[in-house]
Amino acid sequence: MRPPALTSCLLLALAARAAAAPRCTVLWIPPPSFSAWSQLDALLKDHRGLRLTVGVSEDMLNPSALRALKPWIDDGRLEAALRLDGDPLLPLIAGQAEAPRPEDPAARLAVELERWKAAAGFTPAGFAPGAGAASRELLGTLGSMGLRWAATGAYSPDAAWSSYDGVAAVPLRAVRSDSSSVAVPDLTGGPVVVDESDGLVAEGSLLRWLRSSAVSACDWSTVSKALASRSLAPAAAGSWPAWTGDLEEWTSSASAQTAWSLYGQAARLLDQYQNSGTADLKQLDEATNELYAAQANRYYRAPPQGQAAAIAAEFHSHLANIYRDLGRTPPDSLLDVAVSSAAVSADLRVEQGQGWIQFDNPDGLTLAPLGLELQGGAPPSSLWRIESLRIESSEAGETLIYTMARLDANSLFQPAPRVAPDLGRVLLETYIDLNHVQRAGSTRLLFDRGAFIQPRDAWEYALAISAWGAFLYRSRSLGSPVLVGHPGVATDADTRQVRVTIPASILSGNPATWGYVVTTADADVRTAYRPPVKPERQEDGSTILGLLAPADQQKAFLGVAPSARPPLSAARIPEF
Repeated sequence: MRPPALTSCLLLALAARAAAAPRCTVLWIPPPSFSAWSQLDALLKDHRGLRLTVGVSEDMLNPSALRALKPWIDDGRLEAALRLDGDPLLPLIAGQAEAPRPEDPAARLAVELERWKAAAGFTPAGFAPGAGAASRELLGTLGSMGLRWAATGAYSPDAAWSSYDGVAAVPLRAVRSDSSSVAVPDLTGGPVVVDESDGLVAEGSLLRWLRSSAVSACDWSTVSKALASRSLAPAAAGSWPAWTGDLEEWTSSASAQTAWSLYGQAARLLDQYQNSGTADLKQLDEATNELYAAQANRYYRAPPQGQAAAIAAEFHSHLANIYRDLGRTPPDSLLDVAVSSAAVSADLRVEQGQGWIQFDNPDGLTLAPLGLELQGGAPPSSLWRIESLRIESSEAGETLIYTMARLDANSLFQPAPRVAPDLGRVLLETYIDLNHVQRAGSTRLLFDRGAFIQPRDAWEYALAISAWGAFLYRSRSLGSPVLVGHPGVATDADTRQVRVTIPASILSGNPATWGYVVTTADADVRTAYRPPVKPERQEDGSTILGLLAPADQQKAFLGVAPSARPPLSAARIPEF
């Protein structure tokens, strides 16, 4: 047993060391696509003194994130702050000159907070608004929702911390660092925000710094713990700007002003429809969700190098869908987006004969859910690899024949009523563009906001195939797609083929002139007993695991984070 004198000496030494170490309070804003939660878990295990506050949206709270975060939150070493999807700049949205939406902050917070709590199983400690931009009205809203603080910008050492309606405004100092810097920035001298979502620091910076000597150099604290040691004054400010002190990065450039103008036109149209007295609630909800998606702050600032076209196309697609949801034709300014992607290339072979055409897929990049293991040691990614699509025409209709790299009923891992058990967990979707006309069809995928199709390949029919059957949808200019058929599915495990015939009474024409976007996803087996089957969302927020497309397009789409993915292009015969 250690002598009392020695124990006292050790305690005094530890206390002296803690007193000598500067306080480090860090709010970490990881990118929405962040998935390396196991690395954070390992750092917390290796460094017992490490404490952090992390901002996450409901969309980021996948099972992997919760497995890593929940034990440390229960232990008091981590705390989680609510973020809204897209980190919108709420004061700009509320008071936007083009189309003010003062009701949106409270509406979005109420809905997304409830979804967040349902996903996490607990209430977030505070709120991290987009770029730290906040207002007194926003703080009042948070108080009624049970949140204790909001992270704000414009930190200065002598600034008094303030509160409004019981909610503290915690000023944070933004760290800036480019991707080439290897030095650990100063994390002391007041609460710090490490924002990897807005490009202030490169993605992965905080974990890299924590693996260096930065951990041992600090007496770590969460935001809530730092707040408990501060006295608060009544809020005098009417608003708090971004971490960097102003919002010019999102308002001053010509491209930002153009984006806000396009947003304002769509928002005004939505407001007119909402106040018309004849609004359909479902169509209104769908259009409102598209407007919320278009409020993401990344659409209004300078994009990362090489991503300008893809981000603009994504933004324009959200706005164009508002017009379509409300039965209006999108303006040309939302349709004429230049995106460099050919419909076919040399490694996506197209063959044609009397009454048939076939697309042979190259060996592209195919993903697979983490932790999935197949019997016999087969690579899990093979389940989602499409080898070819063949379309055969007859008097009965159009038969779509898919050859897969593998069919495996055992991959489902649970008994369930299934029409085509050989498909296992695979959800196979095909989007058919009949006319190659920008203003016709839909650019949205079924049940998935993580990707979209470029306007020139907008689809009129979509076929979703899974072990639970096949469902055929027709797009509409007004509202959601409508289910128009439930064709039969036939599978052959030996030939690895899936066959579906769409009756001529539903779909007719010349398949050689059509375009085809074919994707694979992991079926959400938890809800599959209530068709339509939806895709399972992966750790990085994506759903699509395989494509029928040239290898370079597959790499450009599947090899990057969902936020940087280009729009999908249709495979078609070159002359069409």
